[in-house]
Amino acid sequence: MNQAEVNALIDLLDDPDLDIFNNIKDRLMSYGEEVIPELESAWEASFNNLVQNRIEDIIHNIQFTNVRTKLEAWAGKPDPNLLEGAILIAKYQYPDLDEERITNKIEVIKRDIWLEINPNLTALEKVRVMNHIIFEIHGYSGNTVNFHAPQNSYLNNVLESKRVTLYRFLYSTR
Repeated sequence: MNQAEVNALIDLLDDPDLDIFNNIKDRLMSYGEEVIPELESAWEASFNNLVQNRIEDIIHNIQFTNVRTKLEAWAGKPDPNLLEGAILIAKYQYPDLDEERITNKIEVIKRDIWLEINPNLTALEKVRVMNHIIFEIHGYSGNTVNFHAPQNSYLNNVLESKRVTLYRFLYSTR
């Protein structure tokens, strides 16, 4: 990363000419995620709402592009891992997400389910076992108040709040 160029571009973010701003934005975005700490520092140091809004827009676009690229690569895999995809989606809103923490929590639930399920169970019995482990053993419940909130799509939020949006689907089999 050319630090002098990045600093110069950041200094020009208050330019009123939209064409100039779009060129600056494109150049900053070309650096990718590595420019985000510089942009965050500039945002904190600025008292100009226009500059702060533009920095937020650039950071958002960099993060979105990064997540989209990673999701496209994930979807193109011959056997994509669903947990990996859910983590990628959560990283859109939470770029500093602790992936290991999420994976560990899911592994505990998976292990507990695995210990209870056997091949002799019917599909309905398996779903009942999963519901028992998820809702009764691990204490998850349905998010019936704010069922369609976007935050419910982020796995880290579900694991922290223990509020499941699939409650109606999963629990209706009881």
